[in-house]
Amino acid sequence: MALTKPPFAGKVIAITGGASGIGFALAEYLAARGATISICDVAPAQLEKAAASLSSLFPNLKLQTAAVDVRNDQQVSQWIESVCSTFGKLDGCANMAGIAGRGIGKTRLVDMDNAEWESVVGINLTGTFKCLRAQLKHVSNGGSIVNAASVAGVVGMAGCSAYCASKHGVVGLTRTAAKEGADQAIRVNCICPGPINTPLLQTAAETQDQDAFSIPLKRKGSAEEVAALIAFLLGDDSRYITGAVYSIDGGWTS
Repeated sequence: MALTKPPFAGKVIAITGGASGIGFALAEYLAARGATISICDVAPAQLEKAAASLSSLFPNLKLQTAAVDVRNDQQVSQWIESVCSTFGKLDGCANMAGIAGRGIGKTRLVDMDNAEWESVVGINLTGTFKCLRAQLKHVSNGGSIVNAASVAGVVGMAGCSAYCASKHGVVGLTRTAAKEGADQAIRVNCICPGPINTPLLQTAAETQDQDAFSIPLKRKGSAEEVAALIAFLLGDDSRYITGAVYSIDGGWTS
């Protein structure tokens, strides 16, 4: 009986925010399914720890790491070019880097200072734009890109003006990139997670009323569940899906 080929065997996937949370869960998920992976993150110590963990779990994994601030054009471009020069191609990307911001859930729009706004929008939206710009120049024809938006990208939330604006922007950016990438059969989709057990949620939970997380399925999601959705969108089974916005929130926005 012939062995089944792993679904991501031979595919090269680049992941931002890959040292923790959903990004790291995705790296694990794809590594288990045969992918070659490049992860970047702004935190070198976390990146080193993530790489050690992945290499221990998957001794045969082809892995590249890079310290990258997604707001920095040069760092982003050099990273993507390095992925292509190291592995010979780039089949897919997952833009997971993002922050909640120190004032999420408690700072109303009229009290939002410029620095906080620019920090959140700079990483979540402008950072995604800079990554997409570099990736679309190098992703192979027929490739796939997945961006991380949020339920905050499809509804408004008091006290979350910067975060909501940034994630609504990611939704619009995704739809535009999908239109532009279609000529090269490059698909671009985004996910909108609700409350997921990650460090980002823990940051938000410090300042938000937990009653806001009224979830019909009566639980928070796991990073692994989100990783499975992203992997579907990166894989061949979703080859006729582009410009789509997928909520994964236990029914929170239904």
